[in-house]
Amino acid sequence: AKNLSEMPPLPGGEHNVPESERIPRCTSSSFKFESGAIGTLTHALLLHDQRYFTEIDIWADGIRVMIQDPYYDTKLVVRREHCNDEEEIPVPKIATGDDMYLKEVIAFIDAIRTNNPSKIRSLYSDSMKTYRLTYEIRTKAE
Repeated sequence: AKNLSEMPPLPGGEHNVPESERIPRCTSSSFKFESGAIGTLTHALLLHDQRYFTEIDIWADGIRVMIQDPYYDTKLVVRREHCNDEEEIPVPKIATGDDMYLKEVIAFIDAIRTNNPSKIRSLYSDSMKTYRLTYEIRTKAE
């Protein structure tokens, strides 16, 4: 191809999705915590023949925390103050095919049915804050 306009369509069939129905293929945001630490969140649908990949980086004075691929093969990597080495901290593995969102819904419904909220790990108000943050990131990216 001599011109970009002559390039073949992208793999994955995105060209078959109406433009008004598409979502950004890559979104990146930076934010500052009240403590002064800087965080970045990148979410991309760019890898061919694979699921998406998410990575969260948090930077603070002398510290870096990376949460890599939190939905499938989670890695927690930390670089501590006054140390050039990164340390991988073990995290529980999520079983293949385990649907964390379905588990959240089941726990919520079970809490209502049994009047026992002990399995709910986050307050609704926290969930709304997370939703508002992700909505803001998404709308700014459009």
